[in-house]
Order: sequence, then C-alpha cells, then structure tokens
Amino acid sequence: MKKINRLKKSSEFKQTMDYNFKARTPQYLIFIRPNRLGFMRIGISVSKKVGNAVTRVKIRRQIRAFFSIYNKYEKSYDIVIITKSKFLKCSSLENKESLLSSISSLMAKGEKIRE
Repeated sequence: MKKINRLKKSSEFKQTMDYNFKARTPQYLIFIRPNRLGFMRIGISVSKKVGNAVTRVKIRRQIRAFFSIYNKYEKSYDIVIITKSKFLKCSSLENKESLLSSISSLMAKGEKIRE
C-alpha cells in the first residue's frame, strides 16, 4: 500500500468515525466515509489489548496486504479499521473475507446513498 493511501492524522480518523457509517464483525469495527480525493485512504488502529508491539505491527501489515490484493483504490473513500482481539483467533483467510466483504457491502450502500 502506498503512503498516499493511508490515513495518518487523528483528525482524519475522527472525521471518518464521526460520519457514522459503519459495520461490525467479530474481528473488526469498520468506518467508511466518502472523500473527494479520487482515491481510497485507509487507517488501521490496533489496540494494546490485542497484543504486544510485534503482534500489532504484524496485524497492520496483514491488513495492508489484504488491500494490496483488493485493488479497489480507485474508489474514493476514507476507511478506518479497528481490530478486535478475535482477529488473532481466526485464520488469515477468514479475516480477509470478513474485512473485504464488509467493506464491499458498505461501499455498495454508500453508492446508493450518493445517487
């Protein structure tokens, strides 16, 4: 994932979370907000409750890898992903399918709202 496709500032995270368009899964809490940039930006938050620093970095890298496969960067959304401790109990394939299906359904709902 390119750095331009990442949310970095806490204000950007807050704006996306305040938009209140979200989905919950056992592994994630996902917030999505349309933006006017013409490309997707993703912010990942992993709590200390999930694990130590090594584990949290591993989770962030894994989620970024899911998006490199996803190839939907042309969509114009800001996405905040907050992981839950259940993430570690599920397989990588389950985590990927849960995340990508949730985001796809949120984007489909967002497209209906935009029209």
